Amino acid sequence: MRRRGWASLFAVVLLLAAGCGGDDDAADNDGSSGTTTTQPQSDDTAQSDDTAQSGDTAQSGDTSQLDDTAQPDDTQQPSEPAPPVFAPIEVEPSVPGPRPLLAWASVESAVTYDLVVLDASGVPYWAWSGPETSVYLGGTENPDAVGAWVFEPLTWMVTARDADGAPLAMSGREALEP
Repeated sequence: MRRRGWASLFAVVLLLAAGCGGDDDAADNDGSSGTTTTQPQSDDTAQSDDTAQSGDTAQSGDTSQLDDTAQPDDTQQPSEPAPPVFAPIEVEPSVPGPRPLLAWASVESAVTYDLVVLDASGVPYWAWSGPETSVYLGGTENPDAVGAWVFEPLTWMVTARDADGAPLAMSGREALEP
């Protein structure tokens, strides 16, 4: 008997669920059922999801009848600003060797220069910061001194900064050969 009660209850739930869907045509005609149906519409009579659920109609481009919960179209959002473009710093060619002199032209209003040397995979190998416009790799021209030296092809670049530390200009990557 208990089994039959569960089966009857299950059948009633299924019938109720099927009945809640209603007649789609009737829901479209009287607009009072509270359900939303999706039908292909032309561009000038398309409804947003928010307005279709509330029974309001709004033609595309007319936002006067949309409620405050409508989400803005992502395609109309401003794009992220482009990264700043810096003036290029002119660099002087370096002579190949273990401790080349890295030199560049001064930049107006620059109070410091940040230099970084990158290994073949782009990982920083050596860095320097100071007010001068040239520096020997490793901080010295002595080839026997301890410190960084060119042992494989490397690249380097320099950034000019103002008194607040804001970048003013940047060089491209320059090659260093052993």
